[in-house]
Formats: sequence, C-alpha cells, structure tokens
Amino acid sequence: KKIWVGPNSKIFNFQFHYTYVSPAGDFSQRFNGFHGLGGGLLYKNSYNILLGAEGSYYFGNDLKPSSLLNNLTNNVGAINTSSGTPALVNIGMRGFSLLGKAGYLIPLSSRNRNSGIKIMLGGGLVMHKYNINVSQNNVPSLTEERAAGYDRYSSGWAFSQFVGYQHHSVNRYTNFYV
Repeated sequence: KKIWVGPNSKIFNFQFHYTYVSPAGDFSQRFNGFHGLGGGLLYKNSYNILLGAEGSYYFGNDLKPSSLLNNLTNNVGAINTSSGTPALVNIGMRGFSLLGKAGYLIPLSSRNRNSGIKIMLGGGLVMHKYNINVSQNNVPSLTEERAAGYDRYSSGWAFSQFVGYQHHSVNRYTNFYV
C-alpha cells in the first residue's frame, strides 16, 4: 500500500545538518573557519505556514594567532608545566546556537502544493568560547577554575533568514531544500 502526500498536507520534517562557518566582522578577529553539527524540527501546516526550531553545536581548532596566553609563555613561546617542561596545551573553539523559525511555502504547482519557494525568518541565542585543554593537568595557571578566566565566553542574539526551494515529492521518497 502506498502512502500519498495529499494536495496540501501537514508535514513534520526532521533535519540533521552539517555547517561550515566562515566568520566575519569582530568574530573573524578570533576565529578562522569552524564546523557545526545540529538538527531541527520543521512543521508545515495545511495553509503552508512553516514553524520550527533548530540547534547546532560548533567546534574548531583553527584560531587566529592571539595574545590569549602570552602572560604564561616563556622566552621561546612555550607554556611550562609545574616541573618546568613544555606543556601540551590545545586551544579550540566551542559553542552552540538555538533558533526558533517561522516562514511560508509558496507553491509553484497546483499538483504538489508541498513544494515551492520557502521563505524563513528566525531568531534565538548563540554562544561561543575558547576551549583550553591541558593534556596532563599539570599547568598550575591553567587548572579548570583558572582556565575559565581565559575563555572569553560570548553570547548574544542571533537572527537568520532563508529563501530557497523546498521539494517534497508526492511519494515521500525525494525530499530536499536548497
């Protein structure tokens, strides 16, 4: 038995996504590109109104050279352990975003009213910080409590917009948006 999507059906769409972020503005002074993994839920009602939510987890190790830990380095640029040997310190970026979204689907055909031009607006919260890892926890200045003072935690409002094409086939086998 085949299940057909009606001419103007309600649809729940579960989404999983990968994102590569190329920072701009003040954000680009700290970070080069980084990655994001996330997911979301989108609901389309029978009037083609779209409502959804999505979240992403961001991570990366490609940072711009900075003076973040300069006060801890010796004359050759290394950070020493409590025993005086060079420490293995990795600095990365971690963050997340949570967004609520609303939009409308403009059908391009009367045969399949679940496909067409998708217009979305969204808003929510974004957060990011430096992630400082010391391999053997042997740097007294970078204990978990003290490293939090270097992380430059930042958060704020996020806004998003999307205009593209969404396709939901009548047999439900081909579904995508661009």
